[in-house]
Amino acid sequence: MRCAFCPKFRGSWTLDGLDLRLSREPTVDEIVAAAGEPARYEEIVFGGLGEPTLRLYDLMAAALRLHGRGARIRLQTDGLASLVYGRDVTPDLEGGIDALSVSLNAQDEQTYNRYCRPMLPGAYRAMLDFVARAREFVPDIVLTATPGLDDVDMAACERLAGELGVKFGTRGHDEMNCRQ
Repeated sequence: MRCAFCPKFRGSWTLDGLDLRLSREPTVDEIVAAAGEPARYEEIVFGGLGEPTLRLYDLMAAALRLHGRGARIRLQTDGLASLVYGRDVTPDLEGGIDALSVSLNAQDEQTYNRYCRPMLPGAYRAMLDFVARAREFVPDIVLTATPGLDDVDMAACERLAGELGVKFGTRGHDEMNCRQ
């Protein structure tokens, strides 16, 4: 994705006051070590200015280790992992991911494509399919959209979430957390 509203495409790698630029990709051991004692946190979130599922199996290895130490794990995602990997990856989330926050961003494909600028064709439908399939493996799913974008109908986005049987939340352009 190359979302028009993403801070990194506006020249900033800072989100919620945190600098998210990495000099290199951390190893699974480094990710787990960075969490410290995970039980002291409400949840550990895999997200940021990029798509964590591009390293799905490293993400899951770290998530499973942290989950085994008492952490609740939330994945913030564009929902395109199955499209990227060419197969349904939602079963791989079971047991390691407690919650998904999926960037819906728009109520229809045309608006989604205008703001999200996906590199893969069929991204909008693939994201919706990912959400529908993930319900079987992840107990808590929220679709999110950002208020204030021209032509994004927040009520229609919320209805779509309801049709998919998941919750709906909003987030700002510069927020990692979603509010539901």
